[in-house]
Amino acid sequence: MLSHTSLIESRVDYLTATCLIDKLATGEEIEKGIALSVSLLHDEENKGNDRKQFMFKNFIGFTSGQATVARSNRGMLFRLSGECARDRWKEVYDISTNVSRVDVAATIKLNGVWSDLSRVHLDEVRKWARVSSPRLQVRRIDGGKDGSSLLIGNRASNAYGRIYDKEAESKSEDYEACWRYEVEYKKDLANAACEHMSASVQPGLVASSVALEWFRQHGCGLGQFLPVESLPCSSSEASDDNRRLRWLRSGVRRSIEGLTARGKLVDVLNALGLYSEVLASVGYFDRVQPEEEKP
Repeated sequence: MLSHTSLIESRVDYLTATCLIDKLATGEEIEKGIALSVSLLHDEENKGNDRKQFMFKNFIGFTSGQATVARSNRGMLFRLSGECARDRWKEVYDISTNVSRVDVAATIKLNGVWSDLSRVHLDEVRKWARVSSPRLQVRRIDGGKDGSSLLIGNRASNAYGRIYDKEAESKSEDYEACWRYEVEYKKDLANAACEHMSASVQPGLVASSVALEWFRQHGCGLGQFLPVESLPCSSSEASDDNRRLRWLRSGVRRSIEGLTARGKLVDVLNALGLYSEVLASVGYFDRVQPEEEKP
């Protein structure tokens, strides 16, 4: 059983839902869905993400960052991931007629000695499965520098669990000594999970209890966590623009420095399209005038 751990993050991490006219969706719900789709895409584009066309079966729409929205003559389709799912899943759920998938997650921080929880829970789940569910698939993967993970169940089933080293997987200091417990629900179980969370006065916080209860039911000795330290702990996902800037810093900057050192700065600026009028338009030539010295 775990001890000296804190729950630091509770979230919905993925959602796929539809709002269909033939499933009792009203015209008002469709109108809300259209307005919501515009808002979702607008927010993701403002973060620096591109808008790309999306097609799935009879649905046509757009993807930007962590949001996908599409429309057909039957209604609307939404797919949210990451921070977008965490922050806006309930808005989508409130107008939906069906949820085909929802991922709920809890992140815990080890406050004492670090331990490979994929190994700890592997023995627990296998012991539980021998008695309660002999056909349950339980598999541990050693991902090397990406960390280890424990997979419980079949990915094609209506409930599938993952426990993994979030620090190694994310490469983020936000997740130092953290492990993620994540359950992927589909079909009826997805709808039931969303209904349960939506009815709570703290729908974001209850996501972790839904996830952790599933692992407890499958033999994981989780015990009681210390009081929540911070929710959420994660930083925003990198946008398309941030990835481009990272590429410029890592892949282009050294070449530009070399060309500049050889007296080709003007050629570099011209090659990048950074003409004087472009630089002037962003205030590059503006200088703060020093105050005149008093006599």
